[in-house]
Amino acid sequence: MMTSGIALAYKIKYDGELLDKGGEIKIKIPKNVLDSIKEKIEDIAECADTYKHKYLKYGLKGYCKILWGGFRVIYSVDHITQSMNIHEIGPRGSVYD
Repeated sequence: MMTSGIALAYKIKYDGELLDKGGEIKIKIPKNVLDSIKEKIEDIAECADTYKHKYLKYGLKGYCKILWGGFRVIYSVDHITQSMNIHEIGPRGSVYD
């Protein structure tokens, strides 16, 4: 959505089980990889209203994915509340379980 030529970023929300008590992501992957993934999530949030999301099928219908090397991010987008909800971050082989 555009206002005065400035894109409004969607708010990023992480599922509770992804966060530790301090509100930090508690996934056990290298910090540099996690930082890159977080940067990609933020980039998508900046243009979520026009971004071409990669939607999943079957049991994960309604969810989207971000591919990042051997890792995946499973998220959903709510265009009404302008939010991206991050549901899972992990290795490609186990993130879809």
